[in-house]
Amino acid sequence: MTQRANDTRSPVGWLAIILSVYGAAFFLPVGEGGRAYGHQMFSLGAIATASFALLPWSWPWLANMVFYVGCICLVTGRSREARQGGLIATVMALGYLPYVFGPFAAGKSELPGAGYWVWVGSMALLALAGWRESQAAHPGIATDSWKEDASVRSTHAAEDHMRRLLAQLKPPGHREQAVTAHTERDGELY
Repeated sequence: MTQRANDTRSPVGWLAIILSVYGAAFFLPVGEGGRAYGHQMFSLGAIATASFALLPWSWPWLANMVFYVGCICLVTGRSREARQGGLIATVMALGYLPYVFGPFAAGKSELPGAGYWVWVGSMALLALAGWRESQAAHPGIATDSWKEDASVRSTHAAEDHMRRLLAQLKPPGHREQAVTAHTERDGELY
């Protein structure tokens, strides 16, 4: 493996951390009473979603599918899509809360347990990894110095282009002298 693959900041390193957190959620209780664990809720959610895929209560389970696609995007170098997948999966997973606290709560509901929060956290971690990888792929893109450098580069390129055009307008005997005089900038000869 390369040094980048062993680095925890690499897509593979991120994926190992993310999937470890996601997998841990399967073995943690999802309710206060500890009667159901993540792997049981995953199975029940899969059955319910397969039966009623378009109903709103299946959306939190569908966050798993969005999460898987985001993980694939992360390791294939599509960090922007991984970030978006992580954000969408997190929002979809949080869609379970209205069935616990909100208007869809049926009677006395249990608060979500550690397994639920770790599961949601793994999806948020995917969004973070996608963001970090996109920053690593384009360092400094959001800084003002990058904008200034780009502005300076484009200004110098425009000046050089104008100098070449002006040099072409000079009479043939003066062309070499004009090119030399116009390409010297900041004490250097280009």
